[in-house]
Amino acid sequence: MNSTRYYSTLLVIFSIFLFSSFVLAQGGSWMTKTDMPTARCALSASVAYEKIYAIGGSPYNLGSPYNTVEEYNPTTDSWTTKTNMPNARLLHCASTVNGKIYVIGGDVGGTATKKLDVYDPLTDSWTTNYSDMPTRRAAMCSEVVDGKIYVFGGTREPNFPSLKVMEKYDPATDTWTTEANMLTGRYCFASSVVDGKIYAIGGQGSSSSISTVEVYDPSIGIWTTMQGNMSIAKTDHCASPVNGIIYAIGGYHALSIVEAYDPIADIWNGMTNMITGRCQSGIGVVNGKIYVIGGQGSNSQGLDNVEEYTPPITSVENKVVNSIASLVLHQNYPNPFNPTTTIEFSLPRTEFVTLKIFNILGEEVAVLVAERLLAGRYKYEWDASTVASGVYFYKLWVSNPSGKTGNFDQTRKMLLLK
Repeated sequence: MNSTRYYSTLLVIFSIFLFSSFVLAQGGSWMTKTDMPTARCALSASVAYEKIYAIGGSPYNLGSPYNTVEEYNPTTDSWTTKTNMPNARLLHCASTVNGKIYVIGGDVGGTATKKLDVYDPLTDSWTTNYSDMPTRRAAMCSEVVDGKIYVFGGTREPNFPSLKVMEKYDPATDTWTTEANMLTGRYCFASSVVDGKIYAIGGQGSSSSISTVEVYDPSIGIWTTMQGNMSIAKTDHCASPVNGIIYAIGGYHALSIVEAYDPIADIWNGMTNMITGRCQSGIGVVNGKIYVIGGQGSNSQGLDNVEEYTPPITSVENKVVNSIASLVLHQNYPNPFNPTTTIEFSLPRTEFVTLKIFNILGEEVAVLVAERLLAGRYKYEWDASTVASGVYFYKLWVSNPSGKTGNFDQTRKMLLLK
């Protein structure tokens, strides 16, 4: 072989390698982790102090409810059994506020409940004397925005009509209020929060499964239907956001499909499939990685299997600039955090940007950026190891090209717990 052909062949092989690596990076990667002690589906999973708590569930679809609680530590890839929940349930929801996990509603054996129980991971104890949810239901979703828990959708009994109702719980006052109804009633769906907005994804509608996405803006109390739909209509899937991208995973009939949704561009993209197909799983995000826990397998039995998904960097950092339509300051993650957290924002055009951290007294604690940046998405990490626990605020200023007149000013709150 002459030298020209030799180097041409090497170039082709190298190009194929680069292309293959890029495709793999685009789809992300999956890894099997230590099994959960109790196989189950229809459970909830909630993150507190960088650990994931698997709560309740059932040994198979609509089986007898469990009250089992098990803690997963991603750092050590290990499980610990914790104090049982006072009220066994499945198809419930759970959300974390200020380090405490609020477990709401669910199926308690063929009927739905309003019950609210609160778990404190620091003391491994449950409290039951909180105000119950106004509407009894199961197979709904809950999300947290600005310290309030929004519970929406669901059904009162198995195979009953889907609900549109949304109710908001304030842990600080132990009170419930009614919010605007969803546009489409649904249950066994998935949800996520990105930039303070709540996304309801797919689920079971009044007569069939659906693929649509609806978004709720708590600041104005309005639901909107998005144009981008999932590739297929499905139910019993789970979803979580990482870096502003929502990953919808699995689904009924033990699907292994993974799709990524960009709320800004309103576009779905296929990702690398999960190793084990499943539905009715728990899901949690720790340090930018997604953990899918348990669920119902192809034999309709509960799984103990745990898989870790590392989302692709390319899905966020190499995004086409034209897809960034507006300037957005995202909620930090994780939150609460200890001792590091990540703050992300999007720029539709070149701007002079200032990002600072303040304590609750309004005193400046740190300056993360103060420079002219090109259009794109940016992430900055704050290491709070030298400051005390408490509430902090991060503030973003954006100026016009002259750097003199501010045209964007937004502040968000975060909680450091040591």
